[in-house]
Amino acid sequence: FFSNLGNGGEEVQQTEQQKSMPTAQDLEMVLQALQNDPQKTFIPQTGGGTEDIPGGYIIRGSLSNKDMTGQEVMDTLDSTVFASSSSKMPENVQVCYVQDFTKDAIEAEIEGVDSDPILIVVKKDLSIATSPLIRNTSTSIALISLLLFGIGCYAGNENIANHLSDLNAVGDTSGVGWFNGKLSELVGPLLVITGMHELGHYLIAAKDKMKVSPPTLLPFYVLPFLGTNTQLKESPKNTNSLFDFAVCGPFAGIMTSPPLS
Repeated sequence: FFSNLGNGGEEVQQTEQQKSMPTAQDLEMVLQALQNDPQKTFIPQTGGGTEDIPGGYIIRGSLSNKDMTGQEVMDTLDSTVFASSSSKMPENVQVCYVQDFTKDAIEAEIEGVDSDPILIVVKKDLSIATSPLIRNTSTSIALISLLLFGIGCYAGNENIANHLSDLNAVGDTSGVGWFNGKLSELVGPLLVITGMHELGHYLIAAKDKMKVSPPTLLPFYVLPFLGTNTQLKESPKNTNSLFDFAVCGPFAGIMTSPPLS
């Protein structure tokens, strides 16, 4: 039974990996688009120029202009080759231009032989598939823990407890609104800072045309919540874009903190 269960788990894992990989047809469409490029920006190597890797394919070749930077190569390919109506590029596939990281290339570089950069063909959506039910449950639990955290901060305050007891003794219900105001003074800034943090990420994502997942609050048993999880659903166009996306979220949250303190 356990043997069959283990094999079944491997089959499910392989199926998920296959779903996240480009198909051979996707690879052929990318190669065809490169061959149809009138500028011959990237010339695919004939005969053994492609290689399967986990999650996609490698395309080896050479540049017609050796002086082009990686950013210039991708800008040219994106604007003239892959965006062409005649290229018929698959919508769910992206192509990246990187240094050759394979074992043979690394060994050759150690011996002083430079290798040409390569193109990598992968799926656009690189995010981990998570059930919306799990994400929504996580956010709900985090919001509840945030509320309980706020209540707990005031629960041990004797002055607040006595004030509410005195109001309740005379039938004055204004204590509920007063306590909710105190609670919002504590919980509100945390939500505003978190919201500004996420807004920073989303502004950069919108500027650089990156697709991201909705933020998910992560509950924690000590703090109000651990933070948020926002997944990139496709690779940034360059490292500068990745840096901006990573930094602008925390920067926006930090800059929001002083006015709320």
